[in-house]
Amino acid sequence: GRSVKYLDEYRDDTIARAGLGSDREVLGQLQWFVTAVDLMERHLASLLVEMSASGFVRELGFLSIGAYAENRLGLSRTSIEDRVRVARSLAKRPRVQRAYVTGAIGLEKALLAVQILGSGCVDTTSENEWAEHLKECTVKRLRDEKRALLFAASVEGRIGAPVPMT
Repeated sequence: GRSVKYLDEYRDDTIARAGLGSDREVLGQLQWFVTAVDLMERHLASLLVEMSASGFVRELGFLSIGAYAENRLGLSRTSIEDRVRVARSLAKRPRVQRAYVTGAIGLEKALLAVQILGSGCVDTTSENEWAEHLKECTVKRLRDEKRALLFAASVEGRIGAPVPMT
């Protein structure tokens, strides 16, 4: 997974050499910057969740955390709202949350997991299966599974969390 240690280890050299070197080296630099931005956005979302929960966003005169992020931080409202939604929802899903926080799964997979698993109870075994499944499958496959699983649940009237398709 992605980690602060990885970012710290290569930060000074990567920043100093940004855009310099072979194509392979520039590609590595690009990956480092993408990883750095992703990690910062994950941590930023956690801070914004706390700001929102404490009511501070409203004290600042904003109706939502997305409006605050857009107007004060110059960030995409929908991107921040997605990150915050994931941070809030995965607080109830520690195994999937661990996969997201460590970078084993990205934002898109985390959003799809939130939609598939819903807000109800999910037993530990099912959550473990989902956490592993999310790491292994592609985003496209997960989108297809979401459609199939949610359709099946609506037809069957099922309320509980679906199991991963294998």
